[in-house]
Amino acid sequence: MDFGSITRPLPIAMKNNRAAGAYYGAAGSFKSKTIKILQALIDKDATCSVSPQDMDSDYDRSFLANKLLNVVPEIDENKQIASGSF
Repeated sequence: MDFGSITRPLPIAMKNNRAAGAYYGAAGSFKSKTIKILQALIDKDATCSVSPQDMDSDYDRSFLANKLLNVVPEIDENKQIASGSF
């Protein structure tokens, strides 16, 4: 494994002790493994999957209540993320 190509989180926003980040990199750069490690560290009941592109909806955002980790493996690169989400 080429450790020089391991992906690093790309910080997006931080507000009220909450952080958002994205992993961006070439195939095989450890993105999926990093997500699986994070999921293994957090209780399954404390995780959810709400796309940032859906966070402008109160209904979708409500799934984030009392969660420690929101994991979204893929987002639509052609759909804009609402700025009010963060």
